[in-house]
Amino acid sequence: MAIEIVVTTDRFRSDPDSRDFVNHVRSRQTELGLTEAVLYYDFPAYVDYEAEVNRPDILLFSPSHGFVAIRFVSDSLFLRSKESATTLDAGLNDFSSNLYARLLRSRDLRASRTKTLVDVFPVVFDVSSNGIESTQDFESTIIRNFEEFDRFLSDARGETLQEATVSEIRSVVEGAKALSRPQKRVIENPDAQPLAVAMAKLEAEIANFDQKQRHIALVDVGGPARIRGLAGSGKTVILAMKVAHLHLNNPSATILITFFTKSLRATIKNLITKFYRHYSETDPDWKVIHIRHGWGGRTASRQALGR
Repeated sequence: MAIEIVVTTDRFRSDPDSRDFVNHVRSRQTELGLTEAVLYYDFPAYVDYEAEVNRPDILLFSPSHGFVAIRFVSDSLFLRSKESATTLDAGLNDFSSNLYARLLRSRDLRASRTKTLVDVFPVVFDVSSNGIESTQDFESTIIRNFEEFDRFLSDARGETLQEATVSEIRSVVEGAKALSRPQKRVIENPDAQPLAVAMAKLEAEIANFDQKQRHIALVDVGGPARIRGLAGSGKTVILAMKVAHLHLNNPSATILITFFTKSLRATIKNLITKFYRHYSETDPDWKVIHIRHGWGGRTASRQALGR
């Protein structure tokens, strides 16, 4: 296996610090124990009670290391962000707490009432020429070069999580937990009910949303893209997830969704709302998101507009 890189926005092209970091972990993934890891760029983003959006530059998840949430401090910092180094550290820790709270909601990921099976490590990667003053009070771990990061990662390495736990963690991070789950099957005697066991496993996989589908929904392709698949393969879910992600990153951008099956309108709106609430816990702004029937016409247009 190889480390999975998920770039969710085009900011990656103008972010040399993150590109250098991605190249480093990709080239040393075997030595660092990251062959089964996933690296998210500019994702996820969570909205706090003050309506502030917090996200890392890079979120690295490894079954052997847990989460490492990274923000870079460099000479180009203020070209990318208006945050000071101290404010950046506070936002990174707010993000880490928010992520931890979401992991804690999953019964399968709890080690106790207040602790999860996986840790979240906030890291400020200082590659600036002047450096962060040592007198500054930082909650995050400060790392200044790749050698320090490699040692940090080695110290954080622990027991490898089971595959089912990894799948559950990724479904929380990537938004699949926003999908409704069917009522969990009660299986009293697994040995005597092999079919029920198989059905329960299948339902769990469907509820967690296929990993490849989530990747398609999150990744930035840098231009137009076509999503093709059989009926029931998840195309509408991918579209709704993309809309929610775009709206979170660009709240003032106008987004148009068109469709040809009249009964889909309520489903699309419901899915977009669920995915968006997963990250912001508020409703989307329907003044900038427009769901319109693709056929047009006086009757169809009025129905799509809810008139």
